[in-house]
Amino acid sequence: MLNHVKRNKVKQQHLDSLGWSSTNSSDKHFETQQLIELLVKDLPPLQKSILLLRDLEGYTYQEIGSMLTLTEAQVKVYLFRARLKVKKRANGQFILAS
Repeated sequence: MLNHVKRNKVKQQHLDSLGWSSTNSSDKHFETQQLIELLVKDLPPLQKSILLLRDLEGYTYQEIGSMLTLTEAQVKVYLFRARLKVKKRANGQFILAS
């Protein structure tokens, strides 16, 4: 978790050094957050939790397994299925938006 915070701080510093305003960055963050919520809202709760813990929070498979009392293999399977569903949903969203 601490590494995740450090990475975000470094990313923000990099964006600031490029001249991006904080409001522009936070607007993009808000839009990204809305898109993520839309794409994961219909996932089963376990898949949603694993996807968010791994891809947004940066936890390892082992850490997620310990938190949710699952094996590492189970975490990988649930994550694969969640990503597949999100990918299919995202492709549908972008096709409809075009």
